[in-house]
Amino acid sequence: MRIGELARRTGVSIRSLRYYDNMGLLGAQRLENGYREFDESAVRRVQEISALLEVGFTVKEIQQIAHCLGDPVHGHQLCEVARNMYRDKLNEIRNRILQLEKISSRIAVRIAGEGDETA
Repeated sequence: MRIGELARRTGVSIRSLRYYDNMGLLGAQRLENGYREFDESAVRRVQEISALLEVGFTVKEIQQIAHCLGDPVHGHQLCEVARNMYRDKLNEIRNRILQLEKISSRIAVRIAGEGDETA
């Protein structure tokens, strides 16, 4: 399929798809006219990339675990790097949640003391 169809099927912009492909994440074949040609597996791969981006991974981080995407056969051995990155990202998210809870508490205290000039 061409890049326009992949964009329509995944909801990802053509520009982003070109970027992912240039970063080695999609592996499109090049036709004689220079157009990119994607196979059916590209749809799932783009969805996986989008999901990782949504939870806070960068494209560079995704490059480090790209060999794990959609590879259930070798998942246990090849994806140890991915598991470690997922753990690190989860810890980052948990730390951020703690920070946001502290900020939320401070704001709630300010709201509760709204009429109090000493707050």
